[in-house]
Amino acid sequence: MKPIYFEKDNKKSLKLLTKLKLGLRLNIKTYQKIFQGTCYSAGVIAVISSVIFYVAGFVALPADTQNYIVSQSPNSITLEWTAPGDDGDIGQASTYDIRYATSEINSQNWDQATPLSNIPDPAPAGTEETFKVEGLEANTLYYFAIKASDEENNWSEISNVVSKKTASLASCEPDWSCSDWSKCLNEYKTRTCIDKNNCGTNEGKPDERVSCLVDEDNQDECIENWSCTAWSACLGGTQTRSCLDLNNCSTEKNKPVEIEECAVGGGGFEETINEHYLAVTPSSHGGPHLRLFDQNLNLYSQFFTYATNFRKGVNSCLGDIDGDGILEVITGTGPNSAPHVRIFDKKGGLRFQFYAYPSDYRVGISVAAADVNGDGLDEIIVAPQEGGGSHIRVISYNREQKKFEIYKRFFAYPANFRMGLNVIGADLNNNGLAEIIVAPRTVGGPHIRIYEYSPVSRDFRMKNQFFAYAFGFRGGVSLATGDIDNDGIKEIITGAGPTGGPHVRIFDHQGRYKNDFFAASSRFRGGVDVTTMDYDLDGADEIITGAWSEGVPGVKVFNFENNQFTEKEFFYAYDPLYRQGIRVTGH
Repeated sequence: MKPIYFEKDNKKSLKLLTKLKLGLRLNIKTYQKIFQGTCYSAGVIAVISSVIFYVAGFVALPADTQNYIVSQSPNSITLEWTAPGDDGDIGQASTYDIRYATSEINSQNWDQATPLSNIPDPAPAGTEETFKVEGLEANTLYYFAIKASDEENNWSEISNVVSKKTASLASCEPDWSCSDWSKCLNEYKTRTCIDKNNCGTNEGKPDERVSCLVDEDNQDECIENWSCTAWSACLGGTQTRSCLDLNNCSTEKNKPVEIEECAVGGGGFEETINEHYLAVTPSSHGGPHLRLFDQNLNLYSQFFTYATNFRKGVNSCLGDIDGDGILEVITGTGPNSAPHVRIFDKKGGLRFQFYAYPSDYRVGISVAAADVNGDGLDEIIVAPQEGGGSHIRVISYNREQKKFEIYKRFFAYPANFRMGLNVIGADLNNNGLAEIIVAPRTVGGPHIRIYEYSPVSRDFRMKNQFFAYAFGFRGGVSLATGDIDNDGIKEIITGAGPTGGPHVRIFDHQGRYKNDFFAASSRFRGGVDVTTMDYDLDGADEIITGAWSEGVPGVKVFNFENNQFTEKEFFYAYDPLYRQGIRVTGH
């Protein structure tokens, strides 16, 4: 680079001009003008554009440079500048030095400012460059400036100094941006979602993994969505119903049967097995002692489901797993224990057992039973408890090989969910296929999701979702379904979990609120577990409750009449001195 001489007081003075053009601004959704003006030095005039500073080794920048900022995030700021050349508008600078401080930066305190690491090498002149500064403190004012050098190690003066106060965490609203979905692989597709505001929270984060059709690129195919009325009374050895395709596909390849003999069949065993029982187990700190009560709430049987010294609690459900028309009792271990499933006859005889997840996955499991695919057998539905994810597994019994197999699996919530789940299964729209309903357990929010099985995609897809209680409630939710008003369509019943009052709420099959009541004093904060059973055989299910995590082991039966709930029965399932809470499951 040739030296340039300037006349000053009739003498020549030698100055080496480092022809670096450098400007700095904060990366905002819309870029604003930083500065426009003229610099004077040694008789040389340098015009400064709105985004690029002409910086020479002997040119001082004006002190009145202005920055215009319209947004920020709590722990990062993205800087943007136009890459300078090493010879005017051409070439490429050699090195950048970007620094920041919590007080204003100038040439005197430049060395005390914090240098940034991992800065990219300069791009060709004129290139828009960006760099995200991360690890900043929220609600703090920061100053930034940049220098550049050429290949001869000639450094520019500092650029304009930009400053901004990072946002407080409380005021940061995530702005999620997601990549396109991947191709459908192994019946799932994925994407990556990032918060452009970098708020440091996953609140409102879209799903990054969902189930999909293997041939979903064929968008011309109409997917049938059948909804059926309840079965009629059995007349002349047959019963009937009507089914409607809500998507109006004009095809009937997956239409459910509308007439059948009055026996176990298309309606599913849940509808045709005329057995009504109530299973009661200790909650998460109790032993493995299960008590089974008949329809009249008399003790039918009692037995230990696991070793007598087991003290993690037991979850249970009732269903016909092997298609013999007789209910089995299915149990799962409580929190912080191996995912051990056991199946008993109603007298306590052990028939089957297996691990629903790897045996070292010690978070316990929730269990449910329902016919999700219309094959006439109840599948076992399992979900992890506290500390586990939202990985639902549907496990079916192979009658020919006499063994259990994983039928389907899916994630009910985002992959980073670790609150544990309650799960139930029920045919909500009378189409012969049970939906799977899930809710966070004892430390989760009240976000209910409903999944249905699609015979076309052969997988589960989310059908609906709703909040059962106030958004900020974090005590978990218990679940049940039942036809409370005898209209032939099941309702969804929820109970507030531990730390919540004994608040029971009733929703229709689409999650719309219908009714509610308190099963005990509103001052009670042990949560309420819910189930249903047609106690009096009048065609309408009664709601049955128990204290979830503390309180006496009392079981209450509530009847719905004249648009209100009335306590109909009460009894102690265990010794009244037991105060660790109970779980209730009816059929």
